[in-house]
Amino acid sequence: MSDFTDQYKHPLWQKRRLEMLERAKFRCSSCRDDESQLHVHHGQYFTGRKLWEYADDELHVLCGACHEEAHKRLEYIKEIVSKIPPSELCEVVALLAGYLDNANTKAGGWVGDGVNTEAYLADPITWEAGRVAAAAVDLPTIFDIQDAAKSLVNATAMRSHSDGNATQSPVVMRGGFS
Repeated sequence: MSDFTDQYKHPLWQKRRLEMLERAKFRCSSCRDDESQLHVHHGQYFTGRKLWEYADDELHVLCGACHEEAHKRLEYIKEIVSKIPPSELCEVVALLAGYLDNANTKAGGWVGDGVNTEAYLADPITWEAGRVAAAAVDLPTIFDIQDAAKSLVNATAMRSHSDGNATQSPVVMRGGFS
C-alpha cells in the first residue's frame, strides 16, 4: 500500500473525517441523503498536503452516488479547461471566482468574502458575470435573468463612470438590453 492510501487509516484523517460528517449532520451535502454510506470528498488534492490538512470548504460530505457524479463532473471540467487557450485562462478564472463568490454570499457570507482578489482585479467585468451566472441558477424565469443582466450592465456603467474609465462592458458593446 502506498503512503497516500495509508493516510486514510491515520487517526488524524479519521478525526477530520468525523468532524466533517458531524458538521454536515451526517447528510450528503448534495442530495441530503442520510441513509447511505457517506464519503468525505476532497475537491482537489495538493502535492505534499496530508488528507487531514484541508480546510472545511475544500472537503464535501457526499453519498456514494453523488461522490461518483462529482468525480465525473470534475473530469469534464478538466476536459473543458484543457481546450481553453492559455491567453483566455484569466477570463475563465475570473468567471469561476465570481461564481464562487456568489455561492459564498448565498451561504451567508458577505459579497467579496470568497473573492480571489487577483481574479477580480484582473477582470472585474467577467468576475461580475460569474456572479450573475450563479444567481441565474436560482432565478425562475427568463425575465428575472434579463433583470439580473440589466443590473450587471448598470453596475458596470456606474463603475466605469466613477473611476473615469470610458470603457464599456462587453455586454453593452454587443447590443446590451433595452
